[in-house]
Amino acid sequence: MNTFTLKGTFLDTPAPDTLRVREGYLLCENGLCAGFSETAPAGVEVLDYTGKIITPGLVDLHLHAPQYSYCGTAMDLELLDWLQQYTYPEEAHYADPAYARLGYSYFVRDLKNSATTRACIFATLHTDATLELMHQLRGAGLSAFVGQLGMDRNRPDSYREPSAAAGLGETHRWLDTCRAENTLHAGPVRPMITPRFTPSTSDEYMRGLGELARAYNVPAQSHLSENPGEIAWVAELCPGTKFYGESYSRYGLFGGGVPTVMAHCIYSPDDEAALMKQNRVMIAHCPTTNENVIAGIAPAAHYLRGGWRVGLGSDVAGGQTLDLFTVMATAVQVSKLRWRYIDQSEKPLTMVEALYMAPVGGGDFRADFGEKVGLVKVRLYRPFRADKLIAAIPETAKKIAVLDRTKEPGSQGEPLYMDVVTALADAGITDKVVTGGRYGLGSKDTPPSSVFAVYEELAKAEPKKMFTLGINDDVTYLSLEEKPAPNTAAEGTTECKFWGLGGDGTVGANKNSIKIIGDHTDKFVQAYFQYDSKKTGGVTVSHLRFGDKPIRSPYYINQADFVACHNPSYITKHFPIVRDVKPGGVFLINCQWSPEELSKHLAASEKRYIAKNDVQLYTINAIDLAIEIGMGKRTNTILQSAFFALAKVMPSEQAIQFMKDAATKSYLKKGQDIVDMNHKAVDIGATAYQKIDVPADWADAQDEVDTRDLQGRPEVVKIVKDVMEPIGRMDGDSLPVAAVAGEHVGGSFEHGAAAYEKRGVAVTVPQWNEATCVQCNQCAYVCPHATIRPFALTEEEAAAAPASTKLVDIKAGKGKGVYKYTMAVSPLDCMGCGVCIGVCPTKSLKMVPQAEEAAQQDAFDYCVAKVSEKADMISTNSVKDSQFKKPLLEFSGSCAGCAETSYARLITQVCGDRMYISNATGCSSIWGGPAATSPYTVDANGHGPAWANSLFEDNAEHGLGMYYGQEALRERLISKLEVMAGSENATDSFKNAVNSFMDTKDNGAANAEPAKALVAELEKGAAAGCPDCKDVLAHKEYLAKKSVWIFGGDGWAYDIGFGGLDHVLASGKDVNVMVFDTEVYSNTGGQASKATNIGAVAQFAASGKTTKKKSLAEIAMSYGYVYVAQVAMGANPAQTLKAIAEAEAYPGPSLVIGYAPCEMHSIKGGMTNCQAEMKKAVDCGYWNLFRFNPQLADEGKNPFILESKEPKTEDYRKFMMGEARYSALTRSFPDRAEGLFERSEVESTKRYAHLKRLQDLYAPEA
Repeated sequence: MNTFTLKGTFLDTPAPDTLRVREGYLLCENGLCAGFSETAPAGVEVLDYTGKIITPGLVDLHLHAPQYSYCGTAMDLELLDWLQQYTYPEEAHYADPAYARLGYSYFVRDLKNSATTRACIFATLHTDATLELMHQLRGAGLSAFVGQLGMDRNRPDSYREPSAAAGLGETHRWLDTCRAENTLHAGPVRPMITPRFTPSTSDEYMRGLGELARAYNVPAQSHLSENPGEIAWVAELCPGTKFYGESYSRYGLFGGGVPTVMAHCIYSPDDEAALMKQNRVMIAHCPTTNENVIAGIAPAAHYLRGGWRVGLGSDVAGGQTLDLFTVMATAVQVSKLRWRYIDQSEKPLTMVEALYMAPVGGGDFRADFGEKVGLVKVRLYRPFRADKLIAAIPETAKKIAVLDRTKEPGSQGEPLYMDVVTALADAGITDKVVTGGRYGLGSKDTPPSSVFAVYEELAKAEPKKMFTLGINDDVTYLSLEEKPAPNTAAEGTTECKFWGLGGDGTVGANKNSIKIIGDHTDKFVQAYFQYDSKKTGGVTVSHLRFGDKPIRSPYYINQADFVACHNPSYITKHFPIVRDVKPGGVFLINCQWSPEELSKHLAASEKRYIAKNDVQLYTINAIDLAIEIGMGKRTNTILQSAFFALAKVMPSEQAIQFMKDAATKSYLKKGQDIVDMNHKAVDIGATAYQKIDVPADWADAQDEVDTRDLQGRPEVVKIVKDVMEPIGRMDGDSLPVAAVAGEHVGGSFEHGAAAYEKRGVAVTVPQWNEATCVQCNQCAYVCPHATIRPFALTEEEAAAAPASTKLVDIKAGKGKGVYKYTMAVSPLDCMGCGVCIGVCPTKSLKMVPQAEEAAQQDAFDYCVAKVSEKADMISTNSVKDSQFKKPLLEFSGSCAGCAETSYARLITQVCGDRMYISNATGCSSIWGGPAATSPYTVDANGHGPAWANSLFEDNAEHGLGMYYGQEALRERLISKLEVMAGSENATDSFKNAVNSFMDTKDNGAANAEPAKALVAELEKGAAAGCPDCKDVLAHKEYLAKKSVWIFGGDGWAYDIGFGGLDHVLASGKDVNVMVFDTEVYSNTGGQASKATNIGAVAQFAASGKTTKKKSLAEIAMSYGYVYVAQVAMGANPAQTLKAIAEAEAYPGPSLVIGYAPCEMHSIKGGMTNCQAEMKKAVDCGYWNLFRFNPQLADEGKNPFILESKEPKTEDYRKFMMGEARYSALTRSFPDRAEGLFERSEVESTKRYAHLKRLQDLYAPEA
């Protein structure tokens, strides 16, 4: 029953002098009182207690559970003797688990049967017995703070810790167990640091307990100033303290940052009482103990009326009863005695005051833990309803923090903050403090620790007016300190976390798992999937929660019951994975390592965490198992089966059957053999894991010093260590602002950092057979990530190469008899797509496990770093020659097999050292510009592309602006050079240099060397003191002609950015446009674009697109002065290279449209067939190749060159059925599919005929 209404007579004390009695109804929702009304709420069950009095539950602020066995007896001694004779011997018995279980069962039973619903309880020093008490209290439905006692001195040897260190170790264990059980900060029963009292707790012990209270963010309790003898003893033990309370406060156990309950406080001097008031220490007044132990009578009335926080405690067994109504009556009685015999200025407590102290006074301590805070959600921002906001904010609210998920520099505050401030002001409400904060910026997670930080900030006397969450701001210091916080998931929720590789099936398997759990159990489920800044092949993290109660945890999992690492490279790179495992949780690693090898790969910090937190460690070799059963790289089914076996979400035989059913449903259309393969994977995974016995010495594993000596440009090395590596490990949120401030404050990062990633994520990589290779370099030409490259080596370079380098003579053409040849492979950068295998004409490459090629990394790194480019080997006239040029786009975050990066990489080999790239937001910004991990790089001279991302809708204009900007600077320099060359002071060599530069200034390739020669002459002049030479040299990077390129996908070029693109092409300016045509919005989930062809299934075209593809090329050609080419690298590599070279050389606007098969196409066989798919598309007439070069018309030639052969139309349908974006339509709408596919075939035939007519149309007149 989650919602019901109580009917009866309600009695409560909202203030110490107010007794309120009301007849009516109290609405209760999810265990909380939701509101009182005089009439019954409609539609809610009423529990009728007419004639009964209903009061708030009572709070007992101080009692000793192990003393309950002699409650009401043994009252014949004073405090210190009473402790020695009765208390310590009895509490020592609780070392026996059976005794503790039985003793606490009586205590919990009777506490539950009393009117007490919440309590602060002292246990014993025994960790396991204390946990037993907590378990019993929780099982009884009671709410309590429970303390494990800290005692290491002045006690019987049989009942004290042997040392402070030993005691603190036990307290650590207790708190860690509470964290593992999710009771540290959540749930009704929580821990409380409890030094028994100063005489029993040494300074070292007290200091350590204070540190633990702050580290674990838990409250504290103890005794204070109960007995004159005790006070004198403390003064003797703690010389230099002014009063008893200082023995606690000097170690942070006296309120302030650590909420504290102090029992008794009978003889507290003014200074001590003042500090209690200042630090909001809660006083537990124990009147029955005042009677029985005859220590004195506390000034409770003085405390209550003077503004101290005070409640009642039964102090069992110093007090003789758990009944707080008796304690209330006794409080009034002893206050009368105090008034009569001690202080007649302090009038006795009234019964109303006593009644207030039990539920409200004691309950006030719970307010330190969040009970007096609230949340107002603004669901409709515009129009902003100020009246509704004012009505939602309680009158009692004193401070309000407004959280905006936006940042508006220069404003007085963020939008919602300004609205709230205005609403309050307009309503005349001026007694509330309002602060503003930013959260969630940059997709930052907002976990409970962030929310707790806001409430802690509001608790300060002067909270920050503006603050930031989730960011370590060490520059403007606006961030709030975040401390360990409770997991707010519902009790009993199981949380699991899976680290996978994009495209390895981990995300898909987990979607399937959560569906199985949701469909076949009564559990509530939640799944969220987190991705890094790369495309397929990047890091994925799956967050799964399931439990018996609704799940309302909108934040990442950071303390999981089960964590799986599906890619071993994450272990070798020390991703922060194991820290996500709860103490006692399960950690599964997919790897090919023996236990000894695993020990070598784990960092010392990871070993310590595993050992100290009793993490259950398992390994599974799903990599080899998947290969053995024919699944290749797809380990997901095996690992999913292992998860169900280890997590024990449901009986394993049920889970196995459900997984098999799901596999049958998913894969039957692909054939029974695929289904059988997946069924076998399910069976294997259920038992293939291995339990790893954690060595004891892991607990003391010593950290190794990072001795890496990264070579390269210092500024790149710095950003790699300081920024890129933490981001690459998915630990970027830990970076302080200062790490990316300074030279990076504008968002710019050095090129070349991607070369240091060495992700090592490929399961298999290419192995080169130098004996059969014909050195055509086609493999390097198509490689999306530039991880396989040809090198020509001199004899000296060859001699210095690592032993693993495979060297042969150049077999033919340039360099024969001059250089050695190698095809170097970088196994740690390779994504394992296998595209290179598909294009090799002699099958000289094969895919092998990455470990087999590990030695080739040294060879690759040597060639990149030490082997010079050979100018006599490089040209843009052939595919082979083009690949001896260093690519200036390498190791990007694109999908394995990506066509876009193959095109972009090739462009950098044509003109990359002088490129400006304006990039449209999309896939090319994800793989091209992840912060601190730039895949664009520089050549040996430090020259490389200048890359900037633009908004999706205005990229063309942005690129044109880049052109205009550099043109203006260059023209100014050229004008100055012309004046300088005309000066009588100019030397002949300077004039010649200027003339050579001017003769080639409009030809990018030809202008490079004259520009260098001119700079040399300017440097001579500057050295001689020429101010004009110095002025030009200050901007020398603008002298050489630049190649301005505008990159983007079809969603930009055909759709959203088309207007701007048209404007730029019409400008006539010398800019180059490269369109990566995937025929779909690839980066945002696969929406249809105007480039999508007839019959394709996409978002917004679920039943197949009905309109044909827009002819962007013809629109551009209609201007007559725009160079246009339509290319497909895999169909005609030479044509692609020629088109790019011609476009770059053309002295006007150019447009190159490259066909780019994509993951979204779901090509049969996967992206390993990307280049082959291009050839199929061209051969059947789906895609046409042509070039339109207006310069040819000036030469009397036909500017339109159709390079596609007569299409094999009989293969058109076969091509479409090879891609799921088309074949899926035959399953969902078979009749419609037939009609659309027939139209598509007809249109392709018409299109080719039209292109042939264009060829005739553009032919020069005879």
